Amino acid sequence: MKKILLLISTLGLFASSIYGQTFDYYVYEDGGSTHTLAQINYDAPPTWLDAANIRGAAFSPFDTNFTNGYLVYELINEELDVDNMPVSAGKYALNLEVPSAPELTSVITDGAYQGAPRVIAVTAGQSNIVDSRDVVIEYGLLLGQGKGDAYVEYWFKANPGASKWENIDNANVLGTKEGIVLESASGYYQSVWEAGESSFANNINTSNAQIRVTAKLGNTESNWNGEGEFGGSGGSGGAAGTAIFEIFDVNDMVGVAYWDPANPGSYTSSTDKRDTILSNAGLVSAGTYDDGMYVYPVFDFQGYEGIRDQFAPGLTGRYYSINDTNIVQVKPQANGG
Repeated sequence: MKKILLLISTLGLFASSIYGQTFDYYVYEDGGSTHTLAQINYDAPPTWLDAANIRGAAFSPFDTNFTNGYLVYELINEELDVDNMPVSAGKYALNLEVPSAPELTSVITDGAYQGAPRVIAVTAGQSNIVDSRDVVIEYGLLLGQGKGDAYVEYWFKANPGASKWENIDNANVLGTKEGIVLESASGYYQSVWEAGESSFANNINTSNAQIRVTAKLGNTESNWNGEGEFGGSGGSGGAAGTAIFEIFDVNDMVGVAYWDPANPGSYTSSTDKRDTILSNAGLVSAGTYDDGMYVYPVFDFQGYEGIRDQFAPGLTGRYYSINDTNIVQVKPQANGG
């Protein structure tokens, strides 16, 4: 699974979130507004849905145990909800629990957070770099004022039915590593796990792998054995967040050349063939694919199989990236979950 539209960055210091912005504690605004949005198209997301616009974390007023946190985004400009009603510029908690009807709820700051560590909004997805089994992990971390530092760890399951979580050690992690996070370093973090180098994940192909990020107070590892619930009988106190993702061996299909100079047909070049076929069909890009050197458009051929077949025989997939010589099957990954 290749994670489209995701730019990987690697970090040098653990105690610095990936964009370095302030990460504050928010509460739902009394008498504030909630807006339902149209389902988010992650191939062409709204401009505000960017990690650079994350400002902190919020919890529902009904969630007295701080179980389910939401990322807070700042809208710089007015947006429209699903009913074409205006959503004013400001700060909003984004609730993605119903993917077809995401919600923005207005929030305000409420002093410093003073609870136990909280891991929120964990996402994971296989990198979109060619021949890569790297897994990109992102999450929000909220630490309580006066509570001290926290220790963060990463865990993996090949499927939800597996009895035990496997710990991901730092030998195969780029960017934000496992370890101590200073009390002052709440933030939104990113790691890149080189799953292909891991003894327990290098041969796995699955659509429901899981990543778990855990945090506990103190400056030592949790000593959790990966069984049961984190913070329960199998481990020490703390909080955890989980994401489901897909991981497959590199690309599902090697690129197929669609241009034969010895038999050019009516085309003058490979790009002429590509552009003519797509233009005549009225197809537009549904996303992008990064081959490690260049970024190419991705096209959705559902309902356009006859158009797809003009590039090369024997193609069966829905999404293909088309560069100037080859058509390559890819799978889009929603940046969330």
